[in-house]
Amino acid sequence: MKNVITFIGMSGVGKSYMSQQLAQWGWFRYSCDENIGADLIGDKDMTEDEVLDALAKLVGRLGDNDKGGLCLREFRKRQASYYHAECRSLLFLDRHIKKAEEQGFANFIHDSTGSFCEIEDEVVLESVGDLSEICYIESSPEHEKEVVDRAQKHPKPLFFPPSKFLGWYDDFMEEHGLTDDQDIDPDTFSRWVFPKLFEQRLPKYKRLADRYGYTIPSQALADVSNEDEFLEVISRYR
Repeated sequence: MKNVITFIGMSGVGKSYMSQQLAQWGWFRYSCDENIGADLIGDKDMTEDEVLDALAKLVGRLGDNDKGGLCLREFRKRQASYYHAECRSLLFLDRHIKKAEEQGFANFIHDSTGSFCEIEDEVVLESVGDLSEICYIESSPEHEKEVVDRAQKHPKPLFFPPSKFLGWYDDFMEEHGLTDDQDIDPDTFSRWVFPKLFEQRLPKYKRLADRYGYTIPSQALADVSNEDEFLEVISRYR
């Protein structure tokens, strides 16, 4: 294959949009979200938006059941299910690359999840890094502020790094004087924890890009209108 690229970066930075454009220009597109959805939900006929909505409901949010939340035990169980499904989808990357080659595609784009950087299994990360170039689409400071502001206005289900979550949970409970997970307001917890999650993800993306690929500022892709322009941008930052 000429190009096998994995897009990484935070949600909303343009990974899916750019990968969908590349698919229109003749690239084979592999969506990690869709694969996770097929794994956990078992419905392969859903649209990508339907998959994302279903995954959000499946992951859920921590807190009071009466406010749509989940108890700590159930929440952690669902987090673990999602994590293992994402690892499986990444380990299957080679199968999809082979499928693309068999179908005659010359280029392959892997649209990863925003939580790709939270994978703590080095074997999984090395597998993706060996099979593809990791391209970190780095957001601008303005866009980063928009993401944080949006998360405060519209809290949504999130995936947390396994090694960090319980520490954040304990800190939240102590700071708010709570002892029972059913006393947690899901919106309050989501708003409190998102900046912490966001801040620790950015350097993780960068480390992965430095190790397995390169970083491209999101502005550099903003005006790309065809495959040649995309490849020109890529070659500039490789």
